[in-house]
This record gives sequence, C-alpha cells and structure tokens, in this order.
Amino acid sequence: MDPRKRELEVIWRRILSEDNRLGRRTFLKRMGFACCGFASFLTAHRLNTGSRGSEAIAGEKTISMTEHSQVINVPIPPLDASRPAGTETATFALG
Repeated sequence: MDPRKRELEVIWRRILSEDNRLGRRTFLKRMGFACCGFASFLTAHRLNTGSRGSEAIAGEKTISMTEHSQVINVPIPPLDASRPAGTETATFALG
C-alpha cells in the first residue's frame, strides 16, 4: 500500500474513532459549518465581482443614467390630492 494513502487512512481512523474526543457527529457538524462558511464566502465574492467580472463584455454599449433625460409627468389622482384637514391616531393596548 502506498505510504501516503496509509497515512491518510490512519488519520481518518483517528478522527472518526469512537474513543477519540472528536466523534463522528462532531466531525460532521464542523465539516458542515466549514462548507456553509465557504459557500457564503464564494457567494459574497461573486456578488462583489459581479457575474461578468469588473469588465464589460466586448462590444457591449454601457448605458449611463444621464443619457435618458425624458421625465414622464403623471398627475396625482384626485383622491390622493385631497388631503384631510386633520388626522387622528388611535392606539390599542393589548393586555
């Protein structure tokens, strides 16, 4: 048997043995937390860099907010335009 493979087998037996302080359940919990942490790191990294990276695709035109200066003026509906003279608030106590 390959010495490296034998060494790894001995390490795994020590980790997963019942008489060891680090039991199988604890080992699997720690591996789960490590995987969740690594997955969140990868997600944050992808969100930080964007799906295409920091560079735009070649030949793609980038649009800035100042290119479109047309503003659509929508009138306020009459129900929303008429405000009451005074407003009152009510509180309810539970208990």
